[in-house]
Amino acid sequence: SKLQIIDERAFNRTSLEEFTLPSQIIQIGSDSFSLCYKLKQFNILASSQLQKIGKGAFDCTSIKSIRIPSQVTRIEGGSFCGCRNLSKIEFPIDSKLKIIEDLAFIHTSIQNIRIPSEVIEIGSKAFHECKNLRVIDFPMDSKLKKINDHAFCYTSIRCFKIPSHVTEIGPNAFYGSRELQIIEIDFDTEIES
Repeated sequence: SKLQIIDERAFNRTSLEEFTLPSQIIQIGSDSFSLCYKLKQFNILASSQLQKIGKGAFDCTSIKSIRIPSQVTRIEGGSFCGCRNLSKIEFPIDSKLKIIEDLAFIHTSIQNIRIPSEVIEIGSKAFHECKNLRVIDFPMDSKLKKINDHAFCYTSIRCFKIPSHVTEIGPNAFYGSRELQIIEIDFDTEIES
């Protein structure tokens, strides 16, 4: 197959239950698989060349886990919005992901996530109402600079470590996260006494 692009709404509102993405696909367009309520398994091969996941691409599917290929630099707005069965998101160590856009994982069931080191921005309501989300892990070399408004509203996070490069935390970023007890701030320079 020479197929490289799955364009917007290509499989929208179909009865797909499982899909294996050909490795040469570089783009999944906006709403490509949205409202495929029966879609439970979406397989992405280790050799995947995928670079872009469009807005609302998997909105309201029933997928349970997803592995984001290393070449993806941006997860667009609402890509996994309303995927209430989605409990596992994996990123390879060499992930080039830079931006997690607004509403990217809103209303999912993820419990923990490791944000790739190249991510510089987490969008507004990116993890809003992920009520099972307890652990967010950042690598030591995290380049994160900005956490937008309502990014982690109504989660079950207990401890949050702010990476050293963060310059802005937006309004209501952790609003309603009642289990949040500990905030740690990572300093990238030694403090002189």
